[in-house]
Amino acid sequence: LQRQVLYDVGDVGAAKAEAAARRLPALGIEPRVEALRPATVSAFVAAVRDEAAARAQAAIVLECTDQPALKFAFNDACLAHGVP
Repeated sequence: LQRQVLYDVGDVGAAKAEAAARRLPALGIEPRVEALRPATVSAFVAAVRDEAAARAQAAIVLECTDQPALKFAFNDACLAHGVP
């Protein structure tokens, strides 16, 4: 998988999101690691958009879940809040 370049042997046993979050800042990406439910996704996307706007930066959400309900909730929230 293309995302596997974020991990190495030292990450064995660590949560993937936390291991990735340690490496992403070096690529200029500000990660946010949060446990979300479909009911909390809209507020999360709005917060990401607002925080980026406050810094005059662009916001983007990369949804990488395996849960269809979360996938649909992210799609709906991103469309509603104008976040790609």
